[in-house]
This record gives sequence, structure tokens and C-alpha cells, in this order.
Amino acid sequence: MLGQIARVNVFLHPRGIVLTIIKIISVTEQQGCEVTKFRTGIQGRLPLVVISSQPDHQPPIARAAAYPVLRTIFAQKKHKSGLYVLKPTHIHCSSPVMHKAFSHFFCRISALFFVLVTAVSCQTDEDASPKTIPDVVQEDPQFSILRAAITYAGVSDNLKGGNLTLFAPDNTAFQASGFLDEAAVTSVPKEQLRSILLYHVLSAGVNSTEIPAGQSQVETASRGVLYVNNSSNGTIFVNGARVTRADVQTANGIIHVIDKVLTPSAGTTLQAIETNPNLTFLTAAIRRIESVNPTITATLSSTSASSQPVTVLAPDDNAFRASRTYNTLASIQAANPQALASVLLYHVLPGATMSYQFQPGSVNTLLTNSRVVVNVSGSLITVKGNGNTIPATIRRADQVTNNGILHVIDQVLIP
Repeated sequence: MLGQIARVNVFLHPRGIVLTIIKIISVTEQQGCEVTKFRTGIQGRLPLVVISSQPDHQPPIARAAAYPVLRTIFAQKKHKSGLYVLKPTHIHCSSPVMHKAFSHFFCRISALFFVLVTAVSCQTDEDASPKTIPDVVQEDPQFSILRAAITYAGVSDNLKGGNLTLFAPDNTAFQASGFLDEAAVTSVPKEQLRSILLYHVLSAGVNSTEIPAGQSQVETASRGVLYVNNSSNGTIFVNGARVTRADVQTANGIIHVIDKVLTPSAGTTLQAIETNPNLTFLTAAIRRIESVNPTITATLSSTSASSQPVTVLAPDDNAFRASRTYNTLASIQAANPQALASVLLYHVLPGATMSYQFQPGSVNTLLTNSRVVVNVSGSLITVKGNGNTIPATIRRADQVTNNGILHVIDQVLIP
């Protein structure tokens, strides 16, 4: 729990000791009250940190440190007035001469002089309690839209218990996603917004130092999947969103601030293709070849722990219509299944690759011994097949699924 202590300055004066309370600072109490750090002052000053115990506890010893000249220990006892009384009980100086002088000085005044300090007890009330994830979101102005979304969707209780990780989009992230202010969150149905918010939550507290190098796949509180990439330069990405501030510690977990609102994963890659109204030709092609090559269907639909995620470069319907061979649904139904299977495998890359991870060069596909050539120019990403005269462009990037990533392209790639 958090306690509070008074920062007190004590300095020597020819007429006695002058004690001044400077401020209240917080400490962590584990067993009783403990001081986590001292600050030393200039020569001739004695910074004193005074701690008070809970009413039912035995009053602790308050220590004061003055380097390099003096260290003294004060015994603390409760006075009937409700104040704490501190008086010197032991003096140690770095110099034997100074030690003798200060010991004599304090012994002479100890019987006559008591320091009364207003008690500042180790708090157990709400003001001193550690802040939960909702508390931090509530108090930080950069989370005002997130706070409104949490309240509207009714997920505050979901963020209070357990040991959690919240990837928290700040206001700039929400505004980039079309939520210009707090009121804008009400434009989304509550259940949909609830699903979006819980997609940002992990059911375990994960510090940035615990995230392994490279890419890892983790399950969210909404049973979706996040692709977390700890890059070689130390930058962490979550589904392509950059962590701008890591490791905000709370009483029930950790907050990592991100620069985008995450879109929940849309089932499996196969489901994402089948439910997209602009990918009907691709869906027909997959159905055409599944009787002779069920591996493709299994690859696009598997979420087992043993299976690896894949990246699909998905030609939209206009891309198929512009192709020479598969420009109608009828031509797809009449196509040679083995030849069509080779074309489809040529559009599948091993591993989950977000758009920001593409690098210029050739990339392996699931079609044996066949590669595509990727080119990156700013935000423009193109992919060229061996049989294409001009490259295809990624028109819609980074649709996350539970077993991979889907990028929509504007041409059919030819092996």
C-alpha cells in the first residue's frame, strides 16, 4: 500500500535546532512503514525524513541522514496531543572530533528539547491506495476519449480486477480513427465498442521487458489475437500500432500507451475472406480447389497451436475481372484445380507480416520454389509476381485475423 511521510529539514543553529516540514511524499509500505530514499542536503543541513506508523502499530524509528557530516537516529513516540515526538537517541559523525562535539551537543539538549511533528500516518484510505487501471485512465487527460468509451461500453469493472495489461489508445489515436471527441464513442453500438475495448486487454500483466524479441502472438480478453513485435531497435508494435509509452504501473496491472485504436481480429483468415463482399471471386477460387487441395483451406482456417500464421495477398473482385484467365465466376468454376491451386498458393506468405514490416526484396510464398518481389516507397507497397508485367498494389492493409494477416491487392499474381 502507499503511505505518506513528511519531508522535514533540520539544520543546526547557534540557538538550537530549527525544524521545517517541507512537503508530503509517498512511500511504499510492505511491512510497517519504510523509507525508500533519502535526499542529502548541503553542508550544515540535516535532511530528516519522518515516518509515522498506523495507530495500532508500534512507532518505528525515524532515520535522518546528513552526509558527509552527521547521521542521527530519532526515536519516535506518540504524544497525548496527537503529535509525534522525535528526540535524538544516537548520533554518529563521520569525523571522530565532530562525533564527540555533536554527541555532547545533543545530549545536553535532549532532556529539554522535543520536536513535535504533526502525524502523517501510513494511509489505508482511498486517497493513498494504489491506483487501478480505471483510476489512471480517469485521471489522465490524454485518455479522455478512452475514459468515455469505457464508461459508455460498461467495461470499467472488467479493468479493475486481476492482473491485466491494457494497450491504451490516447486521444490522438482515437481522433485518427474518427472519434473526434468523447461524445463520438456513442456512435458505435455498445456491444461492438465493448468488443473493441476488450481486444486491447490481456489477462496478464506484461512489462515491456518481458516481451520477447521478434514477433509473438497473444490472446486478448475478447478471445482475439494480437501480433506483438519487439523490434531490433526496441520499439514495440501491437498489430502495427506503436507503443509510445510503456510500463505505466497500476495496482492491478500495466498500461502501454499506443498510437492507434486496434480493430478486433475477424475470425480466421478464411472467414475474413468469405465475409468480405469484395472477395467473392477469391472465395469461389478457394472452394473450387478444396476437393483436390484441401491443404489451402486448412491453412487459412487453422488456429491450432501447432499451426503457423500466414499472410494472404488477396486479389479483390476487380483484380480477378482484369485478369486474363479468371475474369468471371464461370471461368473459375471451369478452371483446372491444380493450376488454380498453384495460383492461390502464390498469394500466401509464411508468417504474419504487417504492412510496416515489409522490406524491399523477394519473399517466399507457399508455392514451392516461388517468390514474389516486394517494393516499399513510403506508405506505398507493391508486390510483383514472376508472370506480371506491372506490380500489384496493396489497397487495404493489415486486416488482422486469428491466424494471420490479410492485405487486399489490385491484381492477380501470376507465378
